[in-house]
Amino acid sequence: MTRGTKKDTDPQTGKPLPKGITYRDGAYQARAMVKGQRFTETFTSGALARRWLNELKGAVSLGQFRDTRHEQKTTIRSILEAYRDAKMQTRENDRKGHLPYVMDDPISSLTVADWKAKDVRAFRERMKADGYADGTIVKRMNLLASAVQYAISELDIHTENFASGRVVKRPEGADKKRNRRLKPASRDNDLDEYEHLTAIISAKSDKFPDDIWLVRWSVESACRLSESIGLAWSDVDLENRTIRFLKTKNEKHRIERGYEYRPISPMALSVLLDKLGGQSKPTSGKVFNVGTSDAFSVRFGRYTTKAKLDDLTFHDLRHEATSRIAIVVKSPLDLMRFTGHKDIKSLNRYYQPDPHLLAKLFD
Repeated sequence: MTRGTKKDTDPQTGKPLPKGITYRDGAYQARAMVKGQRFTETFTSGALARRWLNELKGAVSLGQFRDTRHEQKTTIRSILEAYRDAKMQTRENDRKGHLPYVMDDPISSLTVADWKAKDVRAFRERMKADGYADGTIVKRMNLLASAVQYAISELDIHTENFASGRVVKRPEGADKKRNRRLKPASRDNDLDEYEHLTAIISAKSDKFPDDIWLVRWSVESACRLSESIGLAWSDVDLENRTIRFLKTKNEKHRIERGYEYRPISPMALSVLLDKLGGQSKPTSGKVFNVGTSDAFSVRFGRYTTKAKLDDLTFHDLRHEATSRIAIVVKSPLDLMRFTGHKDIKSLNRYYQPDPHLLAKLFD
């Protein structure tokens, strides 16, 4: 089928069309050059074409013009994919669990030029309707917000981050500060929770000998599970009592600063020395051979269930260690060097002091 000839006259009114607007095959095409770039839009009426052209010229004259063609072609899903490839290599649980849900949600099909705060609110309500816990909803909304912020700062995407907590509220109470600590012995139990748990893990030492060492280390070092599992003996300096991490929680810091070095507390150092059993430190190999983080997490869940500590998570050990180290390391800035927290606010979530011990500071 042959395309119709362009016309400079509006067939609806019989009047000449303004410069930059033509008519063909029942559609009005408006064109304009801005900073050497051609912009073209198609409309169903000459009035709409003139309005677009006038608004474009007005924005250019006021210095308010912004080229949104990139945003009109970029979907939220493509942003999530870029964020996954660049920033989520070490976040296995998020990549397998939370990310697929977000990418399958209708919000991912929207373009950056079209999405609004109402779309994020609808995303939140769909998760509520699906029966997800408030904490899971918050994690997925924060994941979306982080991906969009990455696109804004690294991919030259121009948009407001509607997924930010400053724009769309999270479920109330979902971000409640967790304060689980290992409990001491009571009159009903002559073993404290730590002793009880380690006794159960030690009983499985024939199959998984490093599980007990990883738990002991975590209670004293405040390292994250991913950091401890990836820790190699070559990253441990026993003489200077420091450890280094190549894969840290903040990938940007690793790129900018190289390795992250942390001091080792005397208690954590004793765990490593006990593990070596008087032998020289190996020059290679992992410190803790426990398999993948997923496999170890499953075993740890079984240990806590057998110990009747169903409310204890492995990450609670990081809270425990942070609070233990804080008894000796009084400066929050120095404490952050041990724990690897990026700011005081994050540190505060993990510092769970015993109020009775704090009261005795005045004695």
